[in-house]
Amino acid sequence: MKPLYWLKKIPVLGTLIWLANCYSYGGDARSGKEFAPVKLWVKAFFPNLFSAIVLTLITVPDFAFSLWEYFAKSKALIEKLNGIGATPGAMIVSIFPNLLGLGIGIYALLFALDASFVRQFHHKLEQARREGKRQHGSVLILNSDIAFPLCNMVVIVAVGVVSQAFPNNLWTQLLSWIALWYGLVLVLEIIALLFLLIDNTLLEKADIENPKKHRIILSHRIHRCRRHNNQAQNTKNRYK
Repeated sequence: MKPLYWLKKIPVLGTLIWLANCYSYGGDARSGKEFAPVKLWVKAFFPNLFSAIVLTLITVPDFAFSLWEYFAKSKALIEKLNGIGATPGAMIVSIFPNLLGLGIGIYALLFALDASFVRQFHHKLEQARREGKRQHGSVLILNSDIAFPLCNMVVIVAVGVVSQAFPNNLWTQLLSWIALWYGLVLVLEIIALLFLLIDNTLLEKADIENPKKHRIILSHRIHRCRRHNNQAQNTKNRYK
């Protein structure tokens, strides 16, 4: 029996691992049965986590300077963050519940996606797989790319609560800052995905790529309206 099968049975943690695996695998059908390759995990998580860590160091320069002194001059690290850097938990608890509600609303929009768009997206992924441009993933990437960030927002809110319970601990403060910035990066990903979905939906409805089809449909509708008008006129003349 594969490890993922047993890990999924662990309450809370199993759900997080499963969604993280789906996110790393790009919604691939195998994500519920086996772990994604390590390179996919690195590709999915490293850039965002690295960005969150860099943004944290920029936000709390006193810790960044203390960290430089720790490695360069062997001085002790500061015991806790001061000023605005000391209250990341409060910011998380005040910001992320609203973002979570917004994200759930966006998640519900997936049910309103046009079937033709989903089929077109699926065909493009299959074509990329046949051409060797893509080895993993499926149309379920639309699901995993929203479900995982929403799940992370729940975890981030929990981190914020823990940070408020231990307000003077350096490591909970740093963890909260990293979680805050990581969550905002994931929100940016959701916005980018929503932009892509709306962009493709609008192009499909406008049918910019096939204006000839629009002319044919319009001509057909005009012809049908004229035929109905003629039938109505004949009926009117019959009863005169």
